[in-house]
Amino acid sequence: MSISMYTIFPSKADVWDEKATKYLIPFYPMAGCFIGIFWYGLYLILQRLLVPIMLKTFLLMIIPSILSGFLHLDGFMDTSDAIGSRKSVEEKRKILKDSHVGAFAVIAILLWMFASFCGMYTILSEGKSVVSFFFIPIVSRAFTGICVLKGKPISKNSYLTLYQKDKAKWQMILQIGYLIVCIALPLLCLDIRTILIVLIMLTTALLSAKHAFKQLGGMSGDISGYIVTLSELAALLSVSIL
Repeated sequence: MSISMYTIFPSKADVWDEKATKYLIPFYPMAGCFIGIFWYGLYLILQRLLVPIMLKTFLLMIIPSILSGFLHLDGFMDTSDAIGSRKSVEEKRKILKDSHVGAFAVIAILLWMFASFCGMYTILSEGKSVVSFFFIPIVSRAFTGICVLKGKPISKNSYLTLYQKDKAKWQMILQIGYLIVCIALPLLCLDIRTILIVLIMLTTALLSAKHAFKQLGGMSGDISGYIVTLSELAALLSVSIL
């Protein structure tokens, strides 16, 4: 259910079980694992095929969003539009739910596109290591999962209440476990660069979550997309710089 909801990968889970929805978030980072494997695998294939760098940059920049069904970019745009309006909390929440595309959403997605393209082009043109591609989708979703489990839903009717119903300590422990593994594996391989990228991701996710909570007064599905998108962008830019 988690894979079928958070990715475009086909799943054998044909039946939606409401009783199992509270277990979706603990397996949320596993959806990121599938994306990370495919992302890194595509990089290896494109390298073998000697695809022109501009086309390769575009494909590698957009593939994580495609694999997630553009779910997180949609939330990023909605949240950016609400926060950018600089109105009251209640009006921001109305904008968040509005299906129309506002000016701040357009500005935000354009900035994301330019920054992502420049970051990926720098990585490929300078031959940077992309091993961290595997970790990036896992880390962003693990931290966002913690925010979903701990954050107060904006609305009582929010779908986040499904995830928080009958929540247990093991769910939070599992999310933290994903983060520990993503730091421990590079550490065992003496890859300090990947550890720094993970830490930069976590810092960006923390700051973006704190800012969104302050502006909108709680957590929502759109805000989770906002956190995932910004933390992954920070990771991509970090890979291009370090």
